[in-house]
Amino acid sequence: MLSRRESARDDELVRYLLGDLPENDTERLDELSVVDDDFAAQLRQAEDDLVDAYAGGRLSGDRRIRFEAFYLTSPRRREKVAFAKRLQGAIEHDDRRARPAAAPATWRIAPWLPWALAAAVVLCVGGGWLFVQQAHLRIALDAAQGRLASADRQNADLAERLAAEKGVAASAQVSKAEAQAAQAATAVALVLLPQTRGVGPVSIVAISPESQTVPIDLALDPPNRAPYEAALRDPATNGIVWRSGPLTAVRSESRALLPLAVPSGLLKSQHYAVDVFARRGGGTGDFVGSYAFEVVRR
Repeated sequence: MLSRRESARDDELVRYLLGDLPENDTERLDELSVVDDDFAAQLRQAEDDLVDAYAGGRLSGDRRIRFEAFYLTSPRRREKVAFAKRLQGAIEHDDRRARPAAAPATWRIAPWLPWALAAAVVLCVGGGWLFVQQAHLRIALDAAQGRLASADRQNADLAERLAAEKGVAASAQVSKAEAQAAQAATAVALVLLPQTRGVGPVSIVAISPESQTVPIDLALDPPNRAPYEAALRDPATNGIVWRSGPLTAVRSESRALLPLAVPSGLLKSQHYAVDVFARRGGGTGDFVGSYAFEVVRR
């Protein structure tokens, strides 16, 4: 029973080397050849036997056709087959030279027989040396194949780490852009004082392209509990550009402030005024003050 299982496993390895297995079995054996050292050794032995059989002319029928159509498509495999043929040719040549000729039917020992025996011994020693060299070359080839497989795994690991690092860098860039947008959206509000009869400097509001609203705090002195209403006025035309909803004053450390959030899309690079009214019931309300500022778009 054990020999049957071994024969079935050898047949599966040969079919795998000849590309004659289903896709699922091929992928399974591909993975085993990388992670299982024992299986990799069995696979190399099966490959060596298959190459020796082809080089020695012992492979025939469908397997020879599959070998030439699939296995020999790789330059590395063709070189391996060529090496096996050269090695077998050298061994066969030495065997032919070492084979003594038939002695003539005579009772006397031919004078050249000792020399022939000596030559046969030399040839046997040479054949043994070639056999040892073949074993050494096969061990070196297996070691080189193992190093190549290890290098392929290292390259795959490096490619995976590089892809992960690129993903981290892309995430960092996205986070930086979001932080910059959040910083632009949370700009510090400009505090405006009510206009007086004297002519003084006008506060400047700088608007960046990514801003959605312009925060402005209007200083109230003295405040009351009534709700307020603000109207943005264009001094050039004296027309109302924008009106706020009901507003409530908030107390800061030194004064009361009326916070506004003016849509930045309504503002152009020019002077504006904000008129504030204290609402009384359902009426228009009492005028509280006017606040001037100048818009500069970046």
